[in-house]
Amino acid sequence: MSEKDPRVMTDRRRSLEEEFFAKQNAKLKEQLREKLDRERGRAELQAAYPQVAPAMIEHLIDHGFDAEAAAALWLVPLVLVAWADGSLADAEREAILRAAAEHGIPKGSKGYDRLAEWIVSDPSDHLEELWLGFVRAACAGLSANEVEQMRDGVLRLASEVAGAAGGFLGLGTKISQSEQAVLDRVAAAFSR
Repeated sequence: MSEKDPRVMTDRRRSLEEEFFAKQNAKLKEQLREKLDRERGRAELQAAYPQVAPAMIEHLIDHGFDAEAAAALWLVPLVLVAWADGSLADAEREAILRAAAEHGIPKGSKGYDRLAEWIVSDPSDHLEELWLGFVRAACAGLSANEVEQMRDGVLRLASEVAGAAGGFLGLGTKISQSEQAVLDRVAAAFSR
């Protein structure tokens, strides 16, 4: 048989068609999987944070958060305070990771992995904006007392991180002006 034999051409055409449709099917399956993952993530986030508006849930999903990773958002102020002076000291890193473990964010979880990313390199201002939107949305519908308790808990943890590596030879104030500025912004985020 030669290349010009009609059976060879038909087989070749059929093979190319099958290859094309296999690629199309794979692409469609991937798109469907992504859509289903997004819908599942949306449902899990909404269940974990029922008071958070759907627009904020979508915003979190757009930034790669699911319910497990979103747990790390509560510790963003600790990261912001640690990086306030432009670098993150070992004592601050340890304080953040200790707080994560104490607040149910175990090593190997998506939340822990997010914290690890933020600890390795100075997070962008965008992270603070994302946290601000999240905390305001999460506090919606809570009583003033609940918001105050939440604020006090976050500020306590952030202050511990700020004081973890502060001062010179253990003397003087342990919280720098830049760290205090972050603490002030964190406190303001909880005001109604």
